[in-house]
Amino acid sequence: MSFHDWPRPVRSFLQTLAYSSKVLMPNLRDLRVTCDSVHLLRPLLGPRLQHLSANVSTSVNYRRDLDLWQRISLHMILRSLPTTCPSLEIFDFNLNFSSRPGLRDAPLALPVSYAIQNLRKLRTVIVPAMTKDTLTYLGRLSSFTSIKTHLPTCSDLEYVFGSSRGHLLFENIESVDWKIAEWRDVEMFACLWPRKIIAMSLRSEVKFNPGLLQKLFNSLHTREVFRNLQCIRLFEFSPSLPISFFQSFGIAITIDTIRPLFYLSALRVVEFDTGCSIGLNEDNLKEMAEAWPCLEVLLLNETYGCHDPNSVGVTLGGVVRFVELCPRLKKLGINFTLSDFGNLHDLESHASNTLESLTLRSRVEEHTLTSHYSRLNMLVKKLFPRAKCHCQFVSVD
Repeated sequence: MSFHDWPRPVRSFLQTLAYSSKVLMPNLRDLRVTCDSVHLLRPLLGPRLQHLSANVSTSVNYRRDLDLWQRISLHMILRSLPTTCPSLEIFDFNLNFSSRPGLRDAPLALPVSYAIQNLRKLRTVIVPAMTKDTLTYLGRLSSFTSIKTHLPTCSDLEYVFGSSRGHLLFENIESVDWKIAEWRDVEMFACLWPRKIIAMSLRSEVKFNPGLLQKLFNSLHTREVFRNLQCIRLFEFSPSLPISFFQSFGIAITIDTIRPLFYLSALRVVEFDTGCSIGLNEDNLKEMAEAWPCLEVLLLNETYGCHDPNSVGVTLGGVVRFVELCPRLKKLGINFTLSDFGNLHDLESHASNTLESLTLRSRVEEHTLTSHYSRLNMLVKKLFPRAKCHCQFVSVD
């Protein structure tokens, strides 16, 4: 729910309760809100709440007096969480800034960290940032299974993992989701992470470098803690330069970049969403199918959709054959090459029992795009009748 959509009387009622000690719904167990009036959260927090997801909108350049008031309210709520919500298991707290936060927003990590260190039943934590002592605390919490936050710097990682002497740090962790600012921090994480995990996501603030990616993938398959990895996701925040820039300079993720992951045979989900080109051919897809027999999701540049113009590419027939080789595949997002439209009608319908979603992108000449756009869509739906299909065709002219 969003406070913006609530009628004025409801907001007024919450406004009144916000300044009292009353709890509006003491038996509420799940609360997910988007709000800009932070203090209105207070009457909704109660002793039985187990899942709190709050997306707080704020403006760095907003009126300073109101901004200060919002911060004070936010700090008070965060510091009171251990007493108001002692049963909290999932803490999902996000600040949605209208512009990039500056140094004066760094202290927000302190009240967040205070709340985390005093909540004893936490299983999942999703926060913008936390202190290294708080990360160490979570590592020792037996109930803790999942984290999403900024990846600490190298020195802080050494501090956290160095504190594990005599402790089973991150004993029951299942997934990590790091927002990264420096590649050396990722390398340190890969070298020092102490426990087995099954899911890992990296959300990069810096440009993905295929060489560094390959180095990371090499380190994953050589360490036992990552050998049972079932899910790997890589996201690059919107690149500052156009895709054509990277394509023209040949910055591409190739099969050589990805191949070290073939040693991780338990992978079920592989997702890359980057500003780099991805250059694959049909033989490469066959390698993937053989290396990952449990593959359920393969999404390659679903947002940016760029592919290496120097690569032979994958035909629509190659996509069909890949789906046939992956009996568990549920979602596929990939670029394909439309080289010979006339032969496509010879392909037989593929009634996959598992495929639920298919996203295809192709760069085609303008006359092909104009003449055959609707026919291509109909053909794809015929080939994959049980899947929700989405096709994008981009003119190269």
